[in-house]
Amino acid sequence: MTTITVDLGPRSYPIHIGEGLLPSLVELLEPLGITGRIGLVSSANIHELYGEAVESALAAAGCQVSTALIPDGEKAKELATISLLYDTFLEADLDRTSTLVSLGGGVVGDVTGFVAATLFRGIPYIQIPTTLLAMVDSSIGGKTGVNHPCGKNLIGAFHQPRAVLIDPALVRTLPRREVTSACAEIIKVAAIADGGFFRQLAGGIQQLVDLTDMPLLEDAIIRSCRIKAEVVSEDERESDRRRILNFGHTLGHALEAAAGYDTLRHGEAVAMGIVAAGYISTQVTGFPASDLELLAAPINHLELPRLPALDQAAFQSFLSHDKKIRRGVLHFVLLEAIGRPVVTTRVTESQIEKALDELQRRFG
Repeated sequence: MTTITVDLGPRSYPIHIGEGLLPSLVELLEPLGITGRIGLVSSANIHELYGEAVESALAAAGCQVSTALIPDGEKAKELATISLLYDTFLEADLDRTSTLVSLGGGVVGDVTGFVAATLFRGIPYIQIPTTLLAMVDSSIGGKTGVNHPCGKNLIGAFHQPRAVLIDPALVRTLPRREVTSACAEIIKVAAIADGGFFRQLAGGIQQLVDLTDMPLLEDAIIRSCRIKAEVVSEDERESDRRRILNFGHTLGHALEAAAGYDTLRHGEAVAMGIVAAGYISTQVTGFPASDLELLAAPINHLELPRLPALDQAAFQSFLSHDKKIRRGVLHFVLLEAIGRPVVTTRVTESQIEKALDELQRRFG
């Protein structure tokens, strides 16, 4: 097992990564002092696969578990779901000494974290991500929240978990589309932080997508988590360096919302957003066109869905509500080179329109 620490002083927490980790849940929870009433949040499909094992482990640790299941998908990331979970856990007599446990993908983790941040003005929670996307991205860093009709993740809070427990073996049960979607986040992390890691991914992306090289997968998870932990430790609330983790997300979130959450998965939209950000980089930072093709090469292996024709006005509306806007100015993360990101406001509406045209050419 590999353990990585997110170093935030008294709010530091471990990320435990290891195949077959779930059976060791009791031992991993013991140092955290998790006792009393526990609220477990999951979805029906995930709970059917792993719920009994987690509930049994928590019971063996002396906890009383109340389980709440929420729907799959982005549509569950709404305030109505939050209210339902408040009702469930208040009726189960959870209190300020209780802990929530997220067992699921990014949606389950974001929702659980937001409930934990706001119920009784903040209680602990633990992340047990079951999707590759959640393992390498959303389970780490304490971003929690729900969507709003105006855009993605506009309502939320920073609330760090007490621990993140990652078992790469769980990836084997994922649909192929979930795996390919998650690979975009791994590509993103490598592109902004580690050129060597990016070149390794570019050479092994098909093995990751096909799940034919589990040591490579576990190494990719570990390296992605280590990079994100370092960035979050340095800049917890995204005031400076953490903004580089939004590479591909500015246009990606708008693509996801404009195309419809049922059309593009989060990682798929981010993959297209990475290509768009790379294209804009060639116009703004001098990012070489040859490096744009290098950046796009592993994304071409991800079997992305066709990008539908987008309404420009609707797309710009979603972009105008992006949470990375500061004092009315939208900040973009671009690349000067693979592994060398830069945050800039020097992106014009015309350049965004040309980037969308480029995406339509490549993915439409």
